[in-house]
Amino acid sequence: MDGSSDHSHDSTCSARARDLEGLAESFQKYLKSNGMIQDRKTVLLKTVSKCFTGSQAVSALQTVMTQQLQDRSSNLKITREAALMAGNSMVKYFHLFKHANCSSNFSSNIETTLEDSDAEFYQFDHNLPCQVRSMKRQYPSYWDKVRLLEQHVEVKDRRYMLCVFPNCFVASEAVDVMMDLKLVRSRIDAVHLMGKLNQKVFCCEHVTNDHEFKDEYLFFHFIAPEERMPEPARKTKSGRSKSPNKTKRSIRRCKSKEWERFRAKSPLAQNQVQKEPKEEKDVDPLRDSVTSLPKQKWM
Repeated sequence: MDGSSDHSHDSTCSARARDLEGLAESFQKYLKSNGMIQDRKTVLLKTVSKCFTGSQAVSALQTVMTQQLQDRSSNLKITREAALMAGNSMVKYFHLFKHANCSSNFSSNIETTLEDSDAEFYQFDHNLPCQVRSMKRQYPSYWDKVRLLEQHVEVKDRRYMLCVFPNCFVASEAVDVMMDLKLVRSRIDAVHLMGKLNQKVFCCEHVTNDHEFKDEYLFFHFIAPEERMPEPARKTKSGRSKSPNKTKRSIRRCKSKEWERFRAKSPLAQNQVQKEPKEEKDVDPLRDSVTSLPKQKWM
């Protein structure tokens, strides 16, 4: 009895977590599609980028939750208090957004609480687990992720002091791209992912080799594809391995053929070659004796 009750309780909690995760994803899309995420100024005239107010968040949650209940043919009304509780649950379980009024150095030590106020600003902090899983299915290998980053990270010539560094990108901007693409859940995870990419692929390095990858204003540049670690062969549906780089494979095949020709021409190989024995003719003594007799003239 206890085991069945525990199993039912776990299934109920997982179903509620999935519902809350789906609600959080719809909440994100609603704020972005309605243009509620903007740069705003605080009372001290400090600009906060890509933020939304607490009252906007509560109104958005109330609208999204009402739409979901209408889809389920429910006549319940969602109050602002219920929407506020749902928002705080998203912060508790997913760390979906954080308070934007405090400085970044102390924001990690302060617990975020959603308030229904126009004076409170919030920013999205973490991506949802379902979003990261979806991107992982689309881009499963490290090499796929590197190619995706190359397409979205802005690479250009940059100046620092009196030096110009060609074809480089800013590390913090690359972290922004990884967060926007939903490759990772947090900015800390983005730094760890780039470390894994450098370990497995060797994809980027600091312009002067003085720093490891950090979420800071540092210049990095991508390594040329031919200088990276080779991508392993992938298995097709038939079970056979398919090499992603056909040129390297053909080069290896040509080198192996040249090696075989060299071995065939070497004197050691020629001495080891055994001559094929000649075919011996069948010996018939009676036939040989008859053919050896002189021809007689018959009258």
